[in-house]
Amino acid sequence: MGLISENLPHGASELDVDVEMKVIAQKLHELKTEGASQNEITLSTKALGIERNTNVLLARSAQGILPCLVGDTNTIMDVIPVDMVVNAIIVAIVAHAKQPSDVNIYQEGSSLRNPVTLGSILDYNFDYFQKKPWINKHGKPVKASKVIFLSNIASFNRYIQIRYLLPLKVCSEPQYIYITEDLSAQLSTI
Repeated sequence: MGLISENLPHGASELDVDVEMKVIAQKLHELKTEGASQNEITLSTKALGIERNTNVLLARSAQGILPCLVGDTNTIMDVIPVDMVVNAIIVAIVAHAKQPSDVNIYQEGSSLRNPVTLGSILDYNFDYFQKKPWINKHGKPVKASKVIFLSNIASFNRYIQIRYLLPLKVCSEPQYIYITEDLSAQLSTI
């Protein structure tokens, strides 16, 4: 599995839905040609969706790769399921199909009355993956861990020093080399 960039290709300023649909169609055709079962198709398209997802934060926390995050748990997030956005677009198109080509602007966003915070999103994510663990590429479930929120860069630096750098210094003796290599690998993922 290769690295998929989070940047849009060739300096594009917006997501090209037609390109995304072609990627999905190509993957489905490829799987059907190989004679994949419905379960294999479901798992492969799920993996494709996660790979191409721009919100890597949730996926990385589910995979146990994101131990901490600098930020405010009370930051309000504007999150809407993509199917609701598509439905709103379709309704707007139908509603204005026979009208003159005036410019109509619609805003779809989360509720101001019941805002969703970054902390609550990550809590929901943690709860979900506690019940339904992420399955890694080796078929093993990954134990979900709660993301630690750090309020500023200074606390992040302290966390890194205590969690990773101090053990690396302690384990720099030759008899601890195997531990040092593992901690170095963990540090490089942050």
